[in-house]
Amino acid sequence: MNPLISAASVIAAGLAVGLASIGPGVGQGTAAGQAVEGIARQPEAEGKIRGMQNNRATTLRCDEVDNSLLQLQRSIFA
Repeated sequence: MNPLISAASVIAAGLAVGLASIGPGVGQGTAAGQAVEGIARQPEAEGKIRGMQNNRATTLRCDEVDNSLLQLQRSIFA
């Protein structure tokens, strides 16, 4: 395979993963902002609000991203 194509594929994969992580980041930021507003309006409900936020928050683990990139790299250079 052409080295230029291989390099471009790796760069494109990195950009795709980076851009794909923007959505969950915005979603978590919105959820945290709404939680802070709720706590500001009703300080006595802080425990309930924090509990709901922790249960619904989703995080993307680094090892899942690493495994995805490793599989992509193997498929490109196979």
